Amino acid sequence: MAVYLRGSHWHYDFSLRGQRFRGSCGDGCKTKTHAKQIESKKRGDASVRAITCTKAPVLSAFAKGFKESIIEAHEAGHKALNTKNRYLYGLKLLAKTPIWNRPIDQITREDAQRLSFPGHASGNNALKALRRMLHLAEERGLILRAPKIKLFEDHQREDLVEPWLEELILEHATEPLRAVVIIMLDSFMRPFEVVGMKWEDVLWDKGLIRIPKSKTPKGKRHVGMTGRMCFELRLLSSDSGSLVGWVFPSTGGKSGRKSKCGHTLPSSLDKMWRTMKVKVLRSMAQRYPDKRWPEGLVLYSCRHTGATNYSEAVGQNQYKVQKALGHADPRTTGRYVHMKVDSGAVMDTVNAKKGPKLVKAS
Repeated sequence: MAVYLRGSHWHYDFSLRGQRFRGSCGDGCKTKTHAKQIESKKRGDASVRAITCTKAPVLSAFAKGFKESIIEAHEAGHKALNTKNRYLYGLKLLAKTPIWNRPIDQITREDAQRLSFPGHASGNNALKALRRMLHLAEERGLILRAPKIKLFEDHQREDLVEPWLEELILEHATEPLRAVVIIMLDSFMRPFEVVGMKWEDVLWDKGLIRIPKSKTPKGKRHVGMTGRMCFELRLLSSDSGSLVGWVFPSTGGKSGRKSKCGHTLPSSLDKMWRTMKVKVLRSMAQRYPDKRWPEGLVLYSCRHTGATNYSEAVGQNQYKVQKALGHADPRTTGRYVHMKVDSGAVMDTVNAKKGPKLVKAS
């Protein structure tokens, strides 16, 4: 297929050296003959560019240099730790796909769309890494044009920890998960921010916790401590016997292998959460037989729950909520605040102020 009519506009579509070229011929193109002329010119331009291109490497070879550059950029302070980790995790996922040993000039948008990953969030890490590498290859003249790669649709978390469920979770959660859940509910910290706490970051005299490292520069902030947060932290300090080092040090668990970073990992919290969930489900069957565990409820939902409760408490003050969550964009904060639908009750109040109720005509 060279040229074709889509609606009232002519389009061109051809391939050259495994690279696909397609697009609109423009509003001024009214006939098939004119469309073929435009297609011929586009093909010629692509051929000229192809002459200047060297032989493209396979994705695995190009990814090796990309990985080194990401690590160097992080060490130089140009990339945040979270950005580096997302790229590196994305490369690990790409290494398990069919395109890993394919020349980068033969990777198309359709190839990327056919890839499958464990989840949408992890899949987007892989696609972002692939997209970045292909754009770098285009800049270096290794490919003619980087294909447009569409990311997976991000599913927003909607489920919150209701009061009755919070009671059961805290009842069956063991340490350190219990303390982590309370801190996330009351201070809206991210899981990796909680487990990355050091005792020097707990400002007892001011009732604050300092977060020196976070996802973004705005994430470096202070959060307040509630009474039950202080109680849990006091218990942890008495168990450790020292106020030096990590608040949640790695114990190694059943395997005895401690984490390289020295503190508990978020992945370990997820395992504890799944174990706790089993116990809660058994308790729910006896105490709340009419209740159901929300399908999308995970540990991170505690951050959403705390943000929603805080927003209602401060009168939906967007700036305060954004500051507490450590967001740079207020639109991101809007995804964390799940307001209750009370339009019916509000409108009943409005209608009552208008006057007498309307009577249905007979």
